[in-house]
Amino acid sequence: GERGAEAVGAALKENAALQFLDVSSNRIGEQGAAGLADGLRENQSLRSLQLNGNPVGDTGVMIIIEAVGVNCAVRDLGLQDCQTVKGGAGLFDPLNPTGTYTLNLAHEYDRSIFTKLKEIDKMDEESDGSNFLNFCYKNKRVELEEGVTIQTWPDGKGNVPETGVIFFDYSSGKRVPHEARPLREEVFQSFLRELSNPGLSEQSKLLMLRTAATTHFYNAEQVRAMVRLVDFRGRVDAVVMLFRRIVDLERFYELVYLMLKPSETAALRTRLGKALKPWLPESEMEVEQITEGTTAVVFLTEEVPADEVPADVSPESALTTEQPEQA
Repeated sequence: GERGAEAVGAALKENAALQFLDVSSNRIGEQGAAGLADGLRENQSLRSLQLNGNPVGDTGVMIIIEAVGVNCAVRDLGLQDCQTVKGGAGLFDPLNPTGTYTLNLAHEYDRSIFTKLKEIDKMDEESDGSNFLNFCYKNKRVELEEGVTIQTWPDGKGNVPETGVIFFDYSSGKRVPHEARPLREEVFQSFLRELSNPGLSEQSKLLMLRTAATTHFYNAEQVRAMVRLVDFRGRVDAVVMLFRRIVDLERFYELVYLMLKPSETAALRTRLGKALKPWLPESEMEVEQITEGTTAVVFLTEEVPADEVPADVSPESALTTEQPEQA
């Protein structure tokens, strides 16, 4: 339970020998996940952590992912069946923040994710907020007024509202480190066998990809093999999550992009924006021009639970986007 997980977290701070830890199905919730995370931030010996079957929820999962990313010691992270609601692309990972986010600003943790994304974005000198795409608040497309950026939205001072739901894509401008190497082939093949398990749900597959991408990099051929195992409805999510973990992006167009259907590539261009442009032929980028003032399509792949939607947003409207006005 919670106290046991907190005790294990405290032990991890001191233990320098343990390499494998399996605490699956131990009724560990968000509080216990936070306790484990405290230990993970300091532990550098643990290589495998299995938390499957614990009700840690979205917040608990993101706390663990963030802690694992502190020193990247854990190479095998199991977070299946943890009562998550957000899709893999909607889970925040500071080391790989590219994704599609649905954040309820009435929740302190969701507001903190938005704040952290703005901090990450501020470190990208080329962004000036442009890494935030398709930004919607209370189900309406946000058109920033002159002098206002995402950093200072909505009041020109950056005071984040405490009500309402925001939807947006975040496309990180951070490039793969020069020293990054793709996952060793024998380790990758083992992971691929796990991913191809017919008993896995599509949500579980996307969660596996999200957690694995925290500490691993891949080549384009490996990404192609993983994406092929994901259902059509989740393939764009998978590519979005893995895009900034590809060490040979010059092969992305040939091996990954061309395997997708036209509707998927259109969604990919919308969700990755300028980060995708250098790796596509110019003719491909001209296929779909989004002109200034036009409401872009927002591809939402998750549902917002009714009890997590503020009173001023209906569950039904939380899954739709504002239609552009006719001229």
